[in-house]
Amino acid sequence: MATQSCYVTRNLKSAVKNAIQTKQPPTTTRAAVDPDSLTVDVAVCEVLSLQLQFSPSFCMVHQICVVVLRRAISLLIILNSFLSNKTIISAYASAGFLISLFQTAAILEVLHGAIGIVPSGFLSPLMQWSGRTHFILAIVGQIKEVQDSPWLSITLVAWCIGEMIRYPHYAFTCLGRCPYWLTYLRYTGFIVIYPTGLVGELLIMYKALPYVKERNLYANFFSVFPFSYYDFLWAVLLVYPFLWLKLYLQLFKQRKSKLGKSKKLHGKRKRM
Repeated sequence: MATQSCYVTRNLKSAVKNAIQTKQPPTTTRAAVDPDSLTVDVAVCEVLSLQLQFSPSFCMVHQICVVVLRRAISLLIILNSFLSNKTIISAYASAGFLISLFQTAAILEVLHGAIGIVPSGFLSPLMQWSGRTHFILAIVGQIKEVQDSPWLSITLVAWCIGEMIRYPHYAFTCLGRCPYWLTYLRYTGFIVIYPTGLVGELLIMYKALPYVKERNLYANFFSVFPFSYYDFLWAVLLVYPFLWLKLYLQLFKQRKSKLGKSKKLHGKRKRM
């Protein structure tokens, strides 16, 4: 019986492997074997079958319902604070905690890319996550003097709007059903949103420099290095625009390619 179970387990593994390659659920049935000895094997096969069938849906549910929802909540809180206080300097006071929490939790997006749940890769999401997390926690969260800056409010709004466009596009692309208008919005909106966010981040970091130096922030951590956090922040200010520009120009190349392909595909579907 054990030999038979091992044999069927190998067959199940082979079926699952073929299913992954063909994107079809395993076809192993209960009729070919003794059901009493294969309860676990068949259960595993059925679970894997469901995972194979719904993995695109998982991509959509995660990207849209989690990322977009949390950014939408943050944006609504910020806009409500603008209307209630009739000023744009209250964004962090109203939604700073939530944005900090959501930004920290975004490490899951990096992990999903690393283990292959979504095809975004690892390095690019890691760089974005680490940059924004450093900005919101290490700088804004520790220096109260920058928390009421209008540029901080503008930056947070740009983050929210950018991701509320980017992630739905990414999710529908995973499903192979992305409408042309969403592709156009994704590869056009960044032209304004990304520079706005960059300028805001740089201005806030520059404004924070005197306070970083005066208070010698993170002195214990940087005591093992031949430079201080103040020096590190200056280096970030000098290097960050060049790294950002490379990504920005790359997005323009993608825009030309993606909009052309998407328009042709959308035209074919309309004719059909």
